[in-house]
Amino acid sequence: MRKEIKNVLLKCNNHYLSKDVNSVFNSSFNTFYRKISNLNFRENYLNERVNINKQRIVSQLRFCRHNCFRIIYKGKLFYFDDESICNYCNLNQPNNLSHFLLHCSIIQNYRFKYTQKYLKNDANDLGNLEILLTITNVDHLNNLYFFTISSLKFLLSSLRSRRKVLFSVRKFFFLTYTFLSGNIRFEGP
Repeated sequence: MRKEIKNVLLKCNNHYLSKDVNSVFNSSFNTFYRKISNLNFRENYLNERVNINKQRIVSQLRFCRHNCFRIIYKGKLFYFDDESICNYCNLNQPNNLSHFLLHCSIIQNYRFKYTQKYLKNDANDLGNLEILLTITNVDHLNNLYFFTISSLKFLLSSLRSRRKVLFSVRKFFFLTYTFLSGNIRFEGP
């Protein structure tokens, strides 16, 4: 009787594993995931003894769609969309996953520091994404995490400084217009 119960449980387990593998192969949400998944019950990097935030960030990168994705880190939402052009660099490329991980010139220093050693010059973008997102060991996980977090923090600080400049320019034009129109008054804190 016990042998039959173990046998039934094993068959159920294999059946659901097979269904999961089929859903990965037939998914239209993320067609790239089938190339980087080991199609097992659990990805190897989830078994590593590292901070849960590292696993969350790497999982978000691995599960995202190539053309549109978001990363949530410490309550902040970072949204990337293929329909928009990257506002940070001058490459005029779509703001998608491959641009963020492989090409954006403003975060090139972080790429050299953390992820360049995983990239191959003779591989195309999809090949390099596959290499980068297939986590092979703890160092690979840490480097991808630190690249992502450092880049996001840098992009956020760059956005904040641009907003301050834009606010200063708007304030300058408002004060200039007010002075030239004859209505001299100061508005502000």
